[in-house]
Amino acid sequence: MRTITFLQPNRLTIGFGCVAECISYVQGLNRPAVHIISSPSLWTTMTEIGSSLIGSGCIVSIDAGINAEPTISMFEQAVAKARDAKAACVLGIGGGSVLDIAKLVAASTGLDALTHCIEAYTNKFAHPLVDVYALQGISLCHQFLARAVRQPDDLEAREGMSLASLYGGLCLGPVNTAAVHALAYPLGGEFHVPHGLSNALLLSHVFRFNAQATPDRHAAVAIAMGVRPSADALDTAYLGADRLKQLATDCGVLTDLSRYKVDLSAIPGMAKSAMTVTRLLKNNPRDIDEAACLKIYSECFQEQ
Repeated sequence: MRTITFLQPNRLTIGFGCVAECISYVQGLNRPAVHIISSPSLWTTMTEIGSSLIGSGCIVSIDAGINAEPTISMFEQAVAKARDAKAACVLGIGGGSVLDIAKLVAASTGLDALTHCIEAYTNKFAHPLVDVYALQGISLCHQFLARAVRQPDDLEAREGMSLASLYGGLCLGPVNTAAVHALAYPLGGEFHVPHGLSNALLLSHVFRFNAQATPDRHAAVAIAMGVRPSADALDTAYLGADRLKQLATDCGVLTDLSRYKVDLSAIPGMAKSAMTVTRLLKNNPRDIDEAACLKIYSECFQEQ
């Protein structure tokens, strides 16, 4: 068993002056469109941070409407404001209510947690310790993700997805993700498709592509997703790919890229961009080249 190190969370700054550290960090994100979510009591802090970000070339919008315990209505209003702002980065400033809303607004977290778990388990550098978290996270997403989307007040489903999200985070540090995330980056960077949504669009296609390299591992994921195992591991894995696509549909995700203002003509550029994400592609269980990227992106344009 190889040695691994858990580094959780990815970045944590505590102490006097941490707001300046936050500003510096956001300024380093290639001048994004930043949407600040906070409460009226922190208006001075918000405007100071916003002014600093604008001075560095960022486009800044502010939602100061989180003034009580979050409600579904409050969340829906916050999402609408963020969409109108065409935000590429969401910055939450405040206490628990503000941060909960900000994390939810920052797009498709349940499907992202599922992707983390799947890519950790099928990763070239998968580890037995991380496998435990990954498979349990996959199983929880199978049980609760669609329920949580359809019934936001289903506390059992919300709790299950909270745990799945934790497991996805625990997988991220020591093992990391692979080709799904690598191919998702051009969708977010160039077309502003939310990160979790980008993963959901690509997941079943990359899963099917990778299954040929490690059919047993992919079959295990399929079984954790509720697929009845067949005699052949690869067949089971392919059924898992179908199940993943169905889950995305059940969560209201339109799995045709053309629905997100991405044109077929963009595929070559996206493929070239994805191939530069070598830090993740090296983790993929199957070698992936530019031609494979072109094929996977093309599959995402199939009519629904």
